[in-house]
Amino acid sequence: MEIDIDSELHRLVYEYFEARILFGFYDFEEKLQSAPKIAESFHLSPSTVRQAFSQLEKQGYVKLEERKVARVAYQPAPGECRERAYRYFAERRKGITEFNQSGRLLLQPLWKEGLSRCSDELLLEFLAKAQKNPDSMAVRVFFYTLNMLDNQLVLNFFWEIIRYVRFPYLRKETEPLPSDLTSLPRKDILTFIGRNLFRNYELELEKVFAFLDESKPESAMEQAEPVPFEWSIYRHRPQLRYTLASQIIREAMNGRYPEGTYLPSISKMAELYGVSDMTIRRTLDILAGLGVTRSYHGRGTLVCMEEGKINLSMSGVREGFRLYQESLHILSLTIYPVAQYVLAETSKEKRAALRQGFETLLSEKTSYRCFEILLSFIEENCTLDVIKECYGKLRELLAWGYPFALIRIQKQRMCSEYLDEISRMIQALSKDDIESFAGIWEELLRREADRSRTFGGL
Repeated sequence: MEIDIDSELHRLVYEYFEARILFGFYDFEEKLQSAPKIAESFHLSPSTVRQAFSQLEKQGYVKLEERKVARVAYQPAPGECRERAYRYFAERRKGITEFNQSGRLLLQPLWKEGLSRCSDELLLEFLAKAQKNPDSMAVRVFFYTLNMLDNQLVLNFFWEIIRYVRFPYLRKETEPLPSDLTSLPRKDILTFIGRNLFRNYELELEKVFAFLDESKPESAMEQAEPVPFEWSIYRHRPQLRYTLASQIIREAMNGRYPEGTYLPSISKMAELYGVSDMTIRRTLDILAGLGVTRSYHGRGTLVCMEEGKINLSMSGVREGFRLYQESLHILSLTIYPVAQYVLAETSKEKRAALRQGFETLLSEKTSYRCFEILLSFIEENCTLDVIKECYGKLRELLAWGYPFALIRIQKQRMCSEYLDEISRMIQALSKDDIESFAGIWEELLRREADRSRTFGGL
């Protein structure tokens, strides 16, 4: 089974070998594997691998010769690779440490859902392929199972994590699976894999800490400036216009740009958001395609939130809706453990403030803002930066769903659509029943995710 996850997968191959070369995994002039073998390992086409190696050659990392395997062309100064590796991991020590906890809250629920969709035959196929892979078995098993979710955003998040921690790029060998594993019942196989995947991360973490403690170069910085994890959702997309469109929709929902009012001029908006006039124009095109705004020559751009005026022929609109669907899917699978963790770590005063926020929605009849209220609370109060980053990005993406919700629910019902759930949330928070609160949200988000998948035949 050939797996394809991104139109720019050559970047994965490029970054994999770049990290290995720069960190001294390979020696100068060492021969690398052939393109077909690398392609088989990554489950990519040979042309994708060749594209990656072409970039590696341009950067001076490898030398390519016709009908021959690539050779490492990079020759570092003595101690350079070790110092570079030290600096990289020292700057990310806090982030990679945090993934041990954040991964259990974010990746584990996604992985378990992917596993549940695997037949016994497919699971054994995944294990066989992972075991043959010369690099990280754990990463391969994660990838195969997450791919079963049919969610590009999940895979994007996973690979961004791998890019950040880089452990799998640097392993010399992998621990083989027990020879009798595939003969065990499915339940025992899943238990073994689940236990060992996270144990492997802990072991890699210990190795990194040992390396940092014993290998600090004399020339290294005394105090490394932390480099946090950043989720680059739009790595190969027009990020500014997507991000800005989402922001303006949220601001319209929250009252900054009320329906029936005009947005500032293009030049003023460009100054306000720190972007070019062209970016503003392209953003307004997307908003018009969503029915959020309507432009009038000589008058400006009106915030209208028109029901049924979504232009699904626009690629930007369809992409935004896909991101909305996939973000809902991720939230529905992770909100239960994440909400429990965050609320348990926050003070009673902050939980009371959250309850007051929901009570305000009831009094103002703006129940549709409940998603913004909760995700903002998690982003602001979670002690784990990775979850703050992840949920902050998902909060932005949810805004894409508002125009579609207007069609499904209609304006007159939007204010009251979630009143029952909000009342139950308030009751749970009043009793300090964190588990019930998280359960209500899991139920709500699963329902919204199901509704989004059946909307408009998309």
